[in-house]
Amino acid sequence: MYTVETVCVPVPTDKCRKCNTVCQGDYWHLDYTQFLCSSCWNAEKYLELLSKDDLQKMKKIRNCAFMHNHEGTNAAEIILSPEATRKKIYLENYLDLYMKC
Repeated sequence: MYTVETVCVPVPTDKCRKCNTVCQGDYWHLDYTQFLCSSCWNAEKYLELLSKDDLQKMKKIRNCAFMHNHEGTNAAEIILSPEATRKKIYLENYLDLYMKC
């Protein structure tokens, strides 16, 4: 299991509920229906939009742009080699074990 779920989409469409911009890189979701970009998620500790329970239920997600580029098509141009991608995910999973303490 991956620490951060990665979704492969030709064109990112998930919009941040707070700032209404398309989420890039790592961002947060609640049941794949509500999304917050990383900066808005950090600002949400003041509980403007979501309750504390909903904020804690949110899970981190990222789009595939860090490892390949779709350029609006279903084909993908490799940016990060499969070996480098595997190492990145392995390192994130390993470090996550210590971040939960």
